[in-house]
Amino acid sequence: MPKADRRYLYKRNGSPTWWIKFRVTGTNKIFRRSLKTKDLREAQARRDKLLEQRKKLVEQTSYATQLVQLREQYLSSVDDQEREIVKDKIQEASEEMAAEMGLLHLYKGHGDFDPDQLSEEELKPWKAYKTALGELTPIAEVLPVWLDTIANKKTRSDYRRAVGVLAQRFTTLEEVDRRKAKRFLEWAKRENQITNPTLRKWMSGYKNLWEYADKDKAVWRDQKLSEDQPRPKKRPYTASQVLEMYRILSERNDTTANWLKHAVWIAAHTGARESAIANLRYHAEDKTIWFPKAKKEENDRIIP
Repeated sequence: MPKADRRYLYKRNGSPTWWIKFRVTGTNKIFRRSLKTKDLREAQARRDKLLEQRKKLVEQTSYATQLVQLREQYLSSVDDQEREIVKDKIQEASEEMAAEMGLLHLYKGHGDFDPDQLSEEELKPWKAYKTALGELTPIAEVLPVWLDTIANKKTRSDYRRAVGVLAQRFTTLEEVDRRKAKRFLEWAKRENQITNPTLRKWMSGYKNLWEYADKDKAVWRDQKLSEDQPRPKKRPYTASQVLEMYRILSERNDTTANWLKHAVWIAAHTGARESAIANLRYHAEDKTIWFPKAKKEENDRIIP
């Protein structure tokens, strides 16, 4: 049998779903995306379609790289004449981007240019132009610098995730107004399956970022959130269910099952939470197990 064509295809963390990964030619950018299928043939078809678009990705990235370099030149210019020269180059690069996307007529047509009448895709050349002039603040540019100001490691991790989700919908800070922020929060809650406490923590991060960038954080203030759906009450496993799990894992006798059966047995005998079991420490001399406190527990636990 000929070997299956799995170029650029892979699976993550033992998941059956296929992913694609490749480097955009001429850049250091890595393109990753879930193909949302477990079937290899379907994954191959979707991969081939994405590879056909690869050239377009290269062209868009090259424009973006060029505009980033021009932005640095423009902002560091010391006299008006130099700034005008660089501004003309920025204009040319953004118009080339518009032309490549088939949108030049929107920018070169008659009448006043109205960004409110264009879609997010149609606005890309305009945003690139404004960003290069320093009039817009790219989220990707300010994110790493801002995160360095967050001292708490856990908070920094939470904020990084929050802004990563924000960057899926917005390129710059300035394009977010109260109406868009409200719609984004509804989308983020639904798509990421998070609850209001998590979303409020994200909003705290957004306010912090806006304050750091000297922007009006009122866009995130007093936003009303939809009510969380009631969670189903967890029911404990019965003794027979625990024994059945342990029996099945013992009979499987593979590496994962051998590890997991111990976790099941420890949980059954101690009532410890998943996080406590994952972080336990065994002291051989004392023959004791140490569990870190979790959730609303006030103290660590040491048991025989």
